[in-house]
Formats: sequence, C-alpha cells, structure tokens
Amino acid sequence: MTTENRKASSLSILCAVTILVAAMLACNLPNPKPTSEIVFYQGITLGQSNKTDVLALLGDPTRTEQDGANEILLYPSPHPRLFNTIVFQDQVVVLIDMIMGDEDALAFSAIKALYGEPVHIAYTNYLQGSMVYIYPDKGRAFIADENADIVFTKQCFLPMSLEDYLNTWGKDLLTEDPFIL
Repeated sequence: MTTENRKASSLSILCAVTILVAAMLACNLPNPKPTSEIVFYQGITLGQSNKTDVLALLGDPTRTEQDGANEILLYPSPHPRLFNTIVFQDQVVVLIDMIMGDEDALAFSAIKALYGEPVHIAYTNYLQGSMVYIYPDKGRAFIADENADIVFTKQCFLPMSLEDYLNTWGKDLLTEDPFIL
C-alpha cells in the first residue's frame, strides 16, 4: 500500500468518525426550547444551515439523491449498506437521520426517560421487533426495539404536529407488522 493510499484511507476513516461524532451530538441534545433553530453539529442548524455550510463541515457526501423538492446527501454510517442522511428543502437542512453503531449505542429506556411516552408508534421493516417511536413536537423519531432496549436510528427534524409529521416524513410509515405472514 502506498503512502498516498494510506493517507486517503486515513482521511476516509477520519471523515467517517467525524460524521459519527456529529450523529451522536445531533439527537443527544436536551429537549430543545420552542424555537425554529435546533443546532445539529457545530454550526449546522435545522431550518437555517444550507448545503454549502454542510459541505464545508462534513465534506462531500457518498451520494446525492433527489426526492421531489428534497435533496438528500448520504454519508457513511457504522453499517456498510446504510447511510446517514441530511435532507434539504430549498437548500436548507430540514431533517437529519443517523444510523446508530456499537460505539454510540443508545438505550430506548433513556429516550423514554428524556422524552416520555411517544406521541405515535408505527411499524417498520427495519428489523423484526423494531418500531418507529415518534415525538413530533420535539423534532425526534427513533427506530428502536423496546424489548431489547436498543435504538437503531435517530431522526432529528424541525418540531411539528403529528399530522404534519405523518404527511411529510411519516407518509410511508407501515400500519401493519411486515414480519407477520
């Protein structure tokens, strides 16, 4: 392996670790005050930061996708086939979705202790036994297995009503358990 390849590999690992630290900070903040600003990571603010800001802090994404009016930047996560995502509307960050790894494991009981009972619970096909626990007024949603007391993903978005959440980020939530044949 050449020195250049080692440097590039080290840089990739450093970028991945930086994104992982950002993910840990993203949703572990205390319950936000009622405001349109929710700080994500040292200068990335939901509802305010733009794509240029994010690229300056996190670098180029692995991939970019378009979903209607939403532009989505995908960054590496602790799991090789899953991505951390940052969603933009009109060039402004509106949602951050992070995959949890072993290093930043989070107990669902800690989420419930912090936020209380979720406003809404839905099925997911993420993993058998997991559900989506939604706190729309707090700008948070988690895919977790309550029985195993583990969080698989955490989502941060601008606080909104349950109805607004179900019409935007939750429009594809499952109403039936996909693991029952």
